[in-house]
Amino acid sequence: MEAFNHENNAGDRLAARRGGAGARLRRTLIKAACAAATLSFAAGPSWARDAYPNKPVRIVVGFPAGGGVDGVARALADRLSNGLGESFIVENRPGAAGTIAADYVAKTAPDGYTLYMSETAFLIAQIVMPAVKLNAEKDFEAIGSIGVLPLVLTVNPELPVNTTEELITLLKQNPGKYSYGSAGVGTPHHFIFEMFAEKAGVMVEHVPYKGGAPMVPDLIEGRIQVGMLSSAVAAPHVIDHRLRALSVTTQAPVSNLPGVPPLSDTIPGFDAASVFFMLAPRGTPDNVIQTVNKALKVAVADPAFQKILETQGALPKSDTPDELRQTIKNETARWLEIAKGAGLAQNTPQSGS
Repeated sequence: MEAFNHENNAGDRLAARRGGAGARLRRTLIKAACAAATLSFAAGPSWARDAYPNKPVRIVVGFPAGGGVDGVARALADRLSNGLGESFIVENRPGAAGTIAADYVAKTAPDGYTLYMSETAFLIAQIVMPAVKLNAEKDFEAIGSIGVLPLVLTVNPELPVNTTEELITLLKQNPGKYSYGSAGVGTPHHFIFEMFAEKAGVMVEHVPYKGGAPMVPDLIEGRIQVGMLSSAVAAPHVIDHRLRALSVTTQAPVSNLPGVPPLSDTIPGFDAASVFFMLAPRGTPDNVIQTVNKALKVAVADPAFQKILETQGALPKSDTPDELRQTIKNETARWLEIAKGAGLAQNTPQSGS
């Protein structure tokens, strides 16, 4: 019995030692898990603070609410919000062909939380407006394009022409007799027609309006004979036979004016449009630029978004920051030459570094 008790006591002591070792092991594992969780918790908020975006982003638009650029910007903002998990909010700062908004954005912090959405009118404004000291290449970072807005060479149906070639012949036979309307001095409508006139070798009197829509009644009534209009403005009147569409300014067709040929059929190589694009202040980090660019590409590829572009008469366009930077360089050089030819050049933007 004594031997039995001794053996039992020894077994108890061994079990206690084993139990104590197991408890110490469990305590060690628990401490390690807690430490890992603490490190993970500490690292998580730090990563979240550094990620972009982690607060609302403003898209500043240089045109009034309700206009074509504004409508595209709001549809785009919804998709960027969904894609990047933060609110993208459109803020309108209209005036001076988008340069008021551009000046504002250029002076904001280059952190990606204030972006600028505009179109070709801004590139022209930096050339023709003496008060504008901005440079699209030097003062901004290119993010990406969103779409292009083709224009339509349109005439009053009483004019005895049915093709662009016939129009050119008529204008050459009657230099200075006919007039054309644009959406205003220095607009893409104005400069694209001047580009057409220069390449066609014709002289036409320019009548500027405050937008494309105000031009339409005069074109229908024959007070002016020729106009450059967006397809969104022109299409309803073309369909009702109140205007005649001769050609579109891009080599790609426009869906709401099927069968209207490209101007390049008459003037080889002709391809001009207003480009919708997004910029950020100079010095915005590249990771921010790339993040927004990827989200833009997803948005532009969305068929529902493409339908919204179509209602504005626009075609989808998606590119990289480098490609947009080259587009801005090329377009600025092209419009500078047109401005010089028309005697409108006030500034000579220099290429960015």
